[in-house]
Amino acid sequence: GAEVMRFFVTDQDSSVNSEVTYISSNAGPFTVNATSGALIKTSATLNAGDTFTVQIAAQNIAPPGLLSVRNNTLTINVVLPMPQENLVVSPVATVNVTESTPVGSEIYSVTATGSGLLMYSFREDPSDFVVHPNSGIVYVAAPLDRERQPSYRLFVEAQDGQHLSILTLTVVIVDVNDNRPRFNQTVYFFTVSEFVTTGHVLGAINAVDLDNDTVAYSIVQGRASLSAAVFEVLPDGQLLTTRLLDREQLAVHELVVQASDGLYTDRAMVIITVMDDNDFTPIFGQDSYTVFVLEDTAVGATILTVSAFDLDEGISGIVTYQSASTELFSVNSTTGEVTLTSSLDYESSDYHSFNVTATDTLHSSTVNVTVLVKDVPDTPPQLCYVPEVVTIQENMFAFTPVTNISTCDGERQVIFHIASGNTLGHFVVEPLTGSIYATSVLDRENVEQYKLVVTAVSVVGGMSRDVPLTVIVEDENDNLPLVNPPVVVIDVPENSAVLSTLYTFNITDRDSGDNGRISAIRIFDFPASQYFMANAAGQLLLRRSLDRKNLFTFTRFKIYIYDSGTPPLVAVHSVTINVIDSNEPPSFSSSTYTVTLSTPTQVGTSVLYVVATDRDDGDLGSFQYSVARGNGSNYFSVHPQLGNIVVTDNFLIQ
Repeated sequence: GAEVMRFFVTDQDSSVNSEVTYISSNAGPFTVNATSGALIKTSATLNAGDTFTVQIAAQNIAPPGLLSVRNNTLTINVVLPMPQENLVVSPVATVNVTESTPVGSEIYSVTATGSGLLMYSFREDPSDFVVHPNSGIVYVAAPLDRERQPSYRLFVEAQDGQHLSILTLTVVIVDVNDNRPRFNQTVYFFTVSEFVTTGHVLGAINAVDLDNDTVAYSIVQGRASLSAAVFEVLPDGQLLTTRLLDREQLAVHELVVQASDGLYTDRAMVIITVMDDNDFTPIFGQDSYTVFVLEDTAVGATILTVSAFDLDEGISGIVTYQSASTELFSVNSTTGEVTLTSSLDYESSDYHSFNVTATDTLHSSTVNVTVLVKDVPDTPPQLCYVPEVVTIQENMFAFTPVTNISTCDGERQVIFHIASGNTLGHFVVEPLTGSIYATSVLDRENVEQYKLVVTAVSVVGGMSRDVPLTVIVEDENDNLPLVNPPVVVIDVPENSAVLSTLYTFNITDRDSGDNGRISAIRIFDFPASQYFMANAAGQLLLRRSLDRKNLFTFTRFKIYIYDSGTPPLVAVHSVTINVIDSNEPPSFSSSTYTVTLSTPTQVGTSVLYVVATDRDDGDLGSFQYSVARGNGSNYFSVHPQLGNIVVTDNFLIQ
């Protein structure tokens, strides 16, 4: 098993392509380690003077498995072992090596003296180290990991052919910080009573650092701002309280804790549930309870439920109820329901009082219950004021009072409600007083009146009376007069008669009475106001004659429509008048023309040019000249377009 020597092969490839395995053949009593290349003696007995030839091959592990063969002829002289002498200077040595030391680094040099050639080898082959057979230098042969193996004990043999001695070399692997601390749980759960004192230890949150570095703990975050201030982590990982706890303030604390070795960190969640302690007394929802009960209430009926609340949780927060001895009432121990166990009699007693106690097994509180027995009447409620018809102005603010229905039934309590007629929800009645209000702004134009039925119900006995009520909504002048169509265009002949009706406006007003009646229609625009006027009936009249030639062909103006409200509302609408031309006769430049002719005058002689004009437009303005009368036997003629009068008969020659 002793190492004789070690072979080294270099490969220019990288990674897995550079890894080789060693193969031996014809090795006799020797073999080669396939991984390290160490030649190992396999026979326990060798004869002095024997010589062996060993062939060693190195082959790539990765395909295609390139093979390199080198023959080494080794002359091995077998000698009888001599009594061992101390060849090494010191038989025991210790060396510290950091785990990050690179492969191939020298870590120790064995010093020995002998009479012949010294050879060094390991008695047992350590896979992580190698010793040079000639120099005795120990090298790192594989990556070191303190966490995997913190130390090695190597036995180095030194022999000179005659003597053999052993060095015991202890290699201590020195840690480097290459591991982060790790919590042994990602979430830690703790429960603690809310009554523990400050400094109470809940437990440990441990983190393991394979480098054996000192781990520092801290709280880096709390889900609630309160949580981080309530707890602390000691250097040994113990989690303790720094102040008193209050489950009712916060029942569950969530913390993020951190472990650090100065370079690396790890985090974990800590959930702490604060367990309740019975530190609260049950509290009733009221200082006392008073209930009205009709004397004819059935036995077994629930007349009241008392309720107490306990801020504790779990069994400490469970409340039970019990009542003082009474023949008329009992209380359910779980629900707090008070039930009637015997018939009531108003005439015998209209008042009963007893106490109910709430307990949570440790604490208790008591409340008084008063039962007022009400007589059962057999007549409907008596009403003092019952209006039949009321009015309300439209557009009043919401919750404007409408009327009030009052009762004169003494101490008997009456509840009012609207039974019908309020489908739109525009009214509400105050249940105890009978006051009726409008819940929204009313619009008479949508609903003019409401027919309500208000019911008055006696709390005691349940007898009722219906009250019919008509609510009339009074009009307010809130609508402008409207013209349909809103824009009016009228064609008016220019020869229309004065005071003739040119157009009748279609005017409506949604208001009623004077508010919806038109009082006047006025025209202020000039010059339209000089030619047109309108009356309250909506008629547009011609004030004076139109002259399209001298005045205008069309005009646009506004009419102002007033209603009779106080104050009146005014609507403004646009009116356009198109003045239509009428066919007026042409007129001569003079009503009489006089001309003197001398004799003889020849036929074709121009006597005179007469001139006429026509103010009409288009075809209506075209005209022709002709001799109307006085021309005897056609002594003259006139040119139809030019108005030239010429002699056409020879009588003027004579």
